[in-house]
Formats: sequence, structure tokens, C-alpha cells
Amino acid sequence: MDNEPADEVKEYIDHRVISANEAMAGIFGFDVHRSSPPVMPLRVHLEDEQIAVFEEGDPEAAVLNPKATELTAFFAFNRLPEQQIKEVQDRPRYVDMPLKHVYNSKTGIWRMRKSGQDVIGRVHMPSALAGEVVYLRMLLHTDVSRGAQSFEDLKLGRETFKEACRHLGLLQVTLISSKIS
Repeated sequence: MDNEPADEVKEYIDHRVISANEAMAGIFGFDVHRSSPPVMPLRVHLEDEQIAVFEEGDPEAAVLNPKATELTAFFAFNRLPEQQIKEVQDRPRYVDMPLKHVYNSKTGIWRMRKSGQDVIGRVHMPSALAGEVVYLRMLLHTDVSRGAQSFEDLKLGRETFKEACRHLGLLQVTLISSKIS
């Protein structure tokens, strides 16, 4: 048995398989991994359930000062005084924020895009078993998210996101009938 540490880079290169299409794209110098327009992933999470990042040995800092996410920064953006002047119809939905805005992950703030190409926002699809997160995602894709300043705004005065979706008619009711012989 060899006690030398494995060279993971060499193993990766030795075991990598390149398809004919990928090889030809490389030979001709085509960009294989560029996407146009660019796509920005937007996180979705329930209130106070965002991923916590902290320095080793200091987990309390993550709890006391949670890092802003694209979603919490979206709510903060809608609370800005200059945003209150605009009509609700002019405010972007959460999924449309990257079109005209840039998110700075260090400051946790959305700001207007000064120049450059528009970016498409994509909210990941949570597992169907994720419960309320699935319904929150549905609401973030509707006009209800325009101007929303908190998670509570998206609930539309209902108890849960699911009830808000049902109120808006976003849920399809399927009745299963059984034959009685």
C-alpha cells in the first residue's frame, strides 16, 4: 500500500473523457461555456433560513449578523425611499431584478445597472417535498412580488405561502374519483 497523497489534479486529467464535439470546439477555439445572455441564479429561502457562513469557531456571528441574500436584499431594495415614489407596476419582480440591477454579494445590496448586458434571473426549483419554499418560489414569479418589502407581504395576509397561492388561483385542484361497483 502506497502512503503518498493522491495527486487529484493528475487523476482528473488522466480520467477525463472529452467528446468529439468538445474536442472540435476546442480545436476551433469556440467558447463552450459562455452563455448569452448571462444567467444569474437567485436564491429562495424562508425567513431566517438562509445558508449561514461563518469563521471557524465563531458560529454566533452568523446568527447575530446573518448575511444578506439576493432575496433579503430585494426586500431591502423595495424599502428604499426612492423606490416608494415609483408605482408598484414599475417595480421589478424578484426574478426580473438582474435585468436592470446588479447584486453586490459583499455589501448585500441591489443597485441600478449602469451599463452592460442585461442578465436573466433564474430561481432554482426546490424539491416538491420542500413545502413552503415551493409556494414562496411561485409567488416570487408573480406580480405579487413587485414592491414586496418582506416575506409577510408575499403572504397577502394569509397564514402561509400555500394559502396565498391558493387565494391567487395558482394551485390546481385535482379531484380523484373512485368507481363504486
